Amino acid sequence: MKKLASFSVFNNLVNRPLQNGLLSILLASFVTGCADEEGVPRYHIRGEITFKGEPVPKGSVRFRPDKSRGNNGPSGYALIEEGQYDTAKSNRGAIAGPHIVEIMGYDGKSAPEMELGAPLFRGYQAEIELPEESSEKDFEVPTGR
Repeated sequence: MKKLASFSVFNNLVNRPLQNGLLSILLASFVTGCADEEGVPRYHIRGEITFKGEPVPKGSVRFRPDKSRGNNGPSGYALIEEGQYDTAKSNRGAIAGPHIVEIMGYDGKSAPEMELGAPLFRGYQAEIELPEESSEKDFEVPTGR
């Protein structure tokens, strides 16, 4: 029994600092926000997307860093459901800085060859600046697209 007890004391002395260190690392990464595999901070963006004053039933929105304005990094991405999008749902937040936003919208009436339905408009693009924090951004896709 003494051998088992001394092993238990040794195990606690060695593993306790290791456990505390791992817990500290996990807590620090949770507090500072999400980051991709390269350690680049990503921020969640959510909002509403409308076309002709109505919510876009289905689609996608992509936040592509604008390289022509000096912003490089991974793209943010979200699906559009009933006019709402949230990059937190796809776990693909966007980095801060200038971006090209690419929006695809569909009528939501699925068919075998068109899962999201018929396109409502041609792909829409806009230039925006994203802050170094999670934020909300709504888009109205202009008609004639």
